[in-house]
Amino acid sequence: MVCAAVVCEHTPTHVVRVLEIGLSLSTMQPQMSSVCELIRDALSTLSPSFREDVVLLERGELFNVEQWRASSLLERDVRYIESIGERRALEIAHHCALATRELLLRMASH
Repeated sequence: MVCAAVVCEHTPTHVVRVLEIGLSLSTMQPQMSSVCELIRDALSTLSPSFREDVVLLERGELFNVEQWRASSLLERDVRYIESIGERRALEIAHHCALATRELLLRMASH
């Protein structure tokens, strides 16, 4: 699994700019504990000035748990996405994670 933590500025309708990207990798099976660990690891790679920011997630990324439970599991303030700008920011994170995964798989096959 690959997780990308993307720090960006956004408006309600679009992403203004990406400030930083943090990545983490895991070979564990996708279970609640391993996914939470993977997300915490990605967040820990960010600059200290961003480590207290709100974490935006899609509900399904943590197996559809309630938002308060996601905050408790990650030990961070978590919010599920609500706006188009937040959706676009999450799409950037998904693209980074997928591209990293594909690159690693390509490198492993050579």
